[in-house]
Amino acid sequence: MRGMHYRLVFCLLFGWALPLCAQPDTVWSVRVQSGSNVTLVAATELSGGDFAVAGTETDSNNVTHMIVARISASGQVLWARVLTSDWNEQATALVAADAGHLALIGYGGVEASAAAMVIYGVGLQGDSLWRSVVFGEGLTKVNDATLLADGNVAAAGYTLGADGLHSDLWLLKFTVDGEMLWTRRIGYSDSDVGARIKECADHTLLIGGHTRSMGAGDWDVWIVRTDSAGNTLSSETSGAASLDVCYGMAVGDSGAWLCGRSENSGQSEGLAVRVSTGGVPQWSGPFSVGGADDELRGVIMRPDGSGLAVGWNGASAESAQPWILTFTHGGTQTGSWLCPWFTSGRFYTVLPVRSGGQLAVGSVVEGYVGKGYVLRLAPPAGIRGVVRDVETQEPLSGVRVCVAGTGRCAVSDAAGRYSLELNAGTYDLVASGECVSTDTTRGVTVLPDTAIEVPISVGVPHLEVVQTSLNLVVQNHIPQSVRLMLRNTGSGAMDYAVACETVSPPLPWLSVQPVSGQVPAHDSTSVWVRVAADTTNDGVHDYTGCLHLRAHACPDSVRTVPVFVTVLDVPRRPRELPGAFELRPPYPNPFNPLTELVFSIPADGDVRLAVYDVTGRLTCVLAEGRFARGEHRVTFDGSQLAAGVYIARLETRGATDVQKMLLVK
Repeated sequence: MRGMHYRLVFCLLFGWALPLCAQPDTVWSVRVQSGSNVTLVAATELSGGDFAVAGTETDSNNVTHMIVARISASGQVLWARVLTSDWNEQATALVAADAGHLALIGYGGVEASAAAMVIYGVGLQGDSLWRSVVFGEGLTKVNDATLLADGNVAAAGYTLGADGLHSDLWLLKFTVDGEMLWTRRIGYSDSDVGARIKECADHTLLIGGHTRSMGAGDWDVWIVRTDSAGNTLSSETSGAASLDVCYGMAVGDSGAWLCGRSENSGQSEGLAVRVSTGGVPQWSGPFSVGGADDELRGVIMRPDGSGLAVGWNGASAESAQPWILTFTHGGTQTGSWLCPWFTSGRFYTVLPVRSGGQLAVGSVVEGYVGKGYVLRLAPPAGIRGVVRDVETQEPLSGVRVCVAGTGRCAVSDAAGRYSLELNAGTYDLVASGECVSTDTTRGVTVLPDTAIEVPISVGVPHLEVVQTSLNLVVQNHIPQSVRLMLRNTGSGAMDYAVACETVSPPLPWLSVQPVSGQVPAHDSTSVWVRVAADTTNDGVHDYTGCLHLRAHACPDSVRTVPVFVTVLDVPRRPRELPGAFELRPPYPNPFNPLTELVFSIPADGDVRLAVYDVTGRLTCVLAEGRFARGEHRVTFDGSQLAAGVYIARLETRGATDVQKMLLVK
């Protein structure tokens, strides 16, 4: 493994004993630098696998400007741009807009006084597109922002409250082009600060921060949940008599992690807080390396609910060392690693990477110069790979890859990549999705501390309906069937289901057989649509309805086929009683799976109507017993039979009649 090679180099370079080298496997690291000190505090992953990072450049006169850089998936700095203005400005957040640019978010003001949120639009090649400023009240800072499911951005920070003395949490929503949609202030009797903001699966907003207005101590960690319009739904605190503040937050399906620091008697420790999906604290606990102050700045939630946090250990900026910490869902520490090969350094945030592992972002000091630092961490163990179309080998996004028998799943990204962090063992992988055929890869063995590549190929069904509508002319009281052709032009088997809707009249005159089934790749099938009109004998009637066809295919996974029926009604006339024994040809013929048989007898008597296959073996008995003279109708259902030729045989005392039928599927 490449990261294990790094560990060996570090150990030889610094002469460490092997036990001190227990750290996460690293893929690459890179520095972002300019002519001044650089600190990186935010990162986002771009659709193609590259990364954008952002932070602050501070020159020798202590003037600050925002800096943004793009880093390739392999760890090369593609470009870095410093954005200058007449203000002192600091970046705190970065989002990648669907429109193809970055929104760089932070705060700024004249000299050292921050007075407004500042947003820059930056192209993916580093060109500055626009700048937007939103003023608060008094001292104002925006600490975090997140891209929402609706394509807009929500940000959190603080501004002066209504009393003119204390800060309130400042909540904002704006477009990716910097146009404000609304702002909210949430505050109480004392100072309240918003530090991090995330959108939950139900589109509510979760804000992590700290407050002096409530709680048990000086500052307490504060968890606020709002609706999508910024209206407060809940407000909870977590803390003791010590100072407890929040700096980082991650949200997952099972709740959220908050991290920060807890200070007691002048000594600070890293702090982690577990929060339920409803925003209620479940437990909190300190973590420490020991020997100096500790602080946690960023955290992610792993698929199993455990956490990975980053920060630093050290009493001052000159002596701090980057710190990585892992812990279970219940708060038990599972790993703690320092990075002591720098003069000083700090991690400020961590980002989960779609292809597996994490991206830790911060700063290091080398040669008395502060440089932005980005460290790519590999998954500690597990399975990763690319999902592709079985025929075209094109990467497929949105495919759900799950470990059978567990709740562990990953969804492939735009490049088809997926990643599962797993313990050592043997697993079966199930790939599924709305647009692909389900496929299982069995017996994948994961070794301890090893990430293996498992490529997955799945079929992609494609539905093609030959008829855009069905138009029939039928006679009242005489059922008639018509074939609806379904084609699968894709590379995977296609499941389908058909539901009938009768519009006029709203009666059950429309049915299909079969109602569901599967079409192999590059194959077709027939669905028989049966119309059984039953109306009055007073002329021509129009029936309308539709078929709702749902298929496990993309695109066009849901199709509606209109059905238009003209019912011709002949006035009833006395029917002459038949004078002969007769079994009429079935209709329809060929059929799938239903056809109708009509027989007549000249006098009351015992009758038997049976169906045989071509070998003479009895398939079923459709009618048997004593029947009155006249005409009789029965339906033969071949849905449970194999396709082929069948013989209908009508028998009564002294007479026999037969008809051939062809069942097609």
